[in-house]
Amino acid sequence: MDLVSGLIFYIILIVVVAFSILNTFLMSVFERKREFGVLMAIGTTPRRLTKLLLIESTTMTMVGIIIGMIAGSLITWYFQAHGIVISSASELMRQWGLPERMYPQLSLLSVSIGPGIVMVITFLTALYPALRVRRLRPVEAMTSV
Repeated sequence: MDLVSGLIFYIILIVVVAFSILNTFLMSVFERKREFGVLMAIGTTPRRLTKLLLIESTTMTMVGIIIGMIAGSLITWYFQAHGIVISSASELMRQWGLPERMYPQLSLLSVSIGPGIVMVITFLTALYPALRVRRLRPVEAMTSV
């Protein structure tokens, strides 16, 4: 039951993150519509613009994932060595035979599965705004405000 409820909340979190990323990339495309119109007017193909947007989103995602993995691993490593003290619930913990200190475990699976899912979701959600750029007409895009 605990595993299933954890999985449900994880899926809800993934959906929320996916819509946040989609919204961010859509706003980025809408705000740079004029720039894309100029690029298309000077000869950039829609395919190249799509490729540019996908490379941009992948690069930003990779930088964020690497920084997040390093920061998260360092924090988890610290608490793995020192433990997380739950002194306010020590009486309750003792009743259930649990220690007062909890020690998280850093594993390759925990470090790789979340970032891998985020990478796939980011690529898929960035694909829609990148494909919308293909439908832009240079003259209309350059005149938009």
